[in-house]
Amino acid sequence: RNAAAWDGRARLWRDWGLIVPALADAHRARYFAPQRAEVLNTLGTILERAGQCDGARGAYRDALGLDEHAAWARHNLIRLER
Repeated sequence: RNAAAWDGRARLWRDWGLIVPALADAHRARYFAPQRAEVLNTLGTILERAGQCDGARGAYRDALGLDEHAAWARHNLIRLER
């Protein structure tokens, strides 16, 4: 039930290039903390790496909807839309 732990592990998997386990852990983090912008941003970065750009775009937008000051999500969204 620890969304921060799932999110942290998802980031590690992502950084190591292991997208399948990263995606699984990111979805678990979102399940336990759907209201946390950083969790949605992590999910977006992983979806983007998996080539699922529409899903990534949605995750970044959802993160901004939860926290309009989430500069990292805004940056990721702008970079993706270029």
